[in-house]
Amino acid sequence: MKTCPLCGSPAEITDVVIESYEVECPECKRYRITKIAFEFIQQNPNKVKDQLPLLSRAAHDAQIPLLITDGEDIADTAAKQQAKEKSD
Repeated sequence: MKTCPLCGSPAEITDVVIESYEVECPECKRYRITKIAFEFIQQNPNKVKDQLPLLSRAAHDAQIPLLITDGEDIADTAAKQQAKEKSD
């Protein structure tokens, strides 16, 4: 079985329209993620690891959200958060 890109739980991942996947996860519930974002998360886990819990909660609380990103914005947000935490 495949794993959820946001939380790592076992998940059903289905190829759907608009170059995206639909993910059925016991933790995050059901959401859609673009293939570009999915691949970025898979290839850059250290850049996005701090943002994944936030995305997981957002997916859990929304009605089938579609996560659209090239991944760089997730990494930029993580870098800004880390810099802020170091300065605090």
